[in-house]
Amino acid sequence: MLNMSSVTLVTREKFIDTYGNKKLGEFYAKKYSYLFPFNATPTLSAITGDITGDGHFGKGIIQFISKKRKRVLMFAEDFYRIFKYKTQIRKSPSNPNVWECIIGGNTICRFFKLIEVPFGNKTNNSFLIPYWILNGSDEIKKKYLQRLFDCEGSITFQKNKRALIKFCMFKEMGKKENLQNFLNQLRGLLQSFDINTTNVFQNTRTNLRKDGSKSICLGFEIQGNSKNYMNILNFYKKINFESTIKSEKLKKYLGYIIKASDDQCPCSDTGKAQLG
Repeated sequence: MLNMSSVTLVTREKFIDTYGNKKLGEFYAKKYSYLFPFNATPTLSAITGDITGDGHFGKGIIQFISKKRKRVLMFAEDFYRIFKYKTQIRKSPSNPNVWECIIGGNTICRFFKLIEVPFGNKTNNSFLIPYWILNGSDEIKKKYLQRLFDCEGSITFQKNKRALIKFCMFKEMGKKENLQNFLNQLRGLLQSFDINTTNVFQNTRTNLRKDGSKSICLGFEIQGNSKNYMNILNFYKKINFESTIKSEKLKKYLGYIIKASDDQCPCSDTGKAQLG
């Protein structure tokens, strides 16, 4: 496997080729010369995960939204770390309970197009995990999974001492196969960290869209109980959430499961030591 953390994703020449007017391309290549060579990094992977989840990448605009101002600030700081580009953070004009980070600029957007960040309406458009993340280092994969699960993952705990980490996404009906392929790629990334999941399933939820069409919800789960909690434990130890709320919830639920396991087998307290 290639070490994608040292692989150049966008060269100066490749960037200039995105312009029909080469002189204009050379002008902007010179202006943003500090970005070349543009390499795969965990920070870039984190930004890509954010945009794939609760973000938007469109023509001349990059946006990330969250109910948590801290998450928006994290996105903005990561963005500045790479691009040295100041961003605008504000409360959403359409929803005062939501924060958003907005970056405008066709030049920066060219980089995102070249590295296969999902473009446009993600419910309508097909996309897969970018190749440089699929073939990336463990840290690149980890950052992508962390941010994506922060956006789209949920944690529940059932009375029978069973914890579930659920990942679900919506897609326009005609793009169902693409969503299945994307989710199976995610499952493959998780398996590389010894985290097994359920097969992809279709949720009963559907969304009726403004144009009258329907979108479906597909997902998978990472399951754990007192008899087998290794998949949940491996997620906690090797991936985890960057969201403090979700991370603490996961830790609490894991503690319940491990305690139940220890109660069933008093001769062993190895489970308690595993959480730290």
